[in-house]
Amino acid sequence: MTELQKNTVRQIIKEYVGSFEKNRKKIIHNGEEIFLPYILPNYQPRYKEIEGGKILFGIGEGFAISDSYIVEFNDLKIININGEIIAKEEYNDSELELIKNPIVIDMFNMREDLLPFDF
Repeated sequence: MTELQKNTVRQIIKEYVGSFEKNRKKIIHNGEEIFLPYILPNYQPRYKEIEGGKILFGIGEGFAISDSYIVEFNDLKIININGEIIAKEEYNDSELELIKNPIVIDMFNMREDLLPFDF
């Protein structure tokens, strides 16, 4: 992963976390505005190196179901070597196949090809 790709990924993560901050619930108590604390989900940024030096990147949200822990990635992005997010309209067939379905990590599908992003 290039430094430019890392910078793009850091920006995506910052915006993701910031979206929870922006959407905090506000209440009026005794005439004073109070912003309630926000709860950040258990998020897991992961990436996979693909052809041409590009990376597939996504932020998965983890949650528990019964006795299992599942991480689901929905909004996957492809970032080229110079750190630009590629528009989905420009994806080739193999890249489209990578993002076609949500990626799920669970006890049956560990997806070791998706590496945790180290801040």
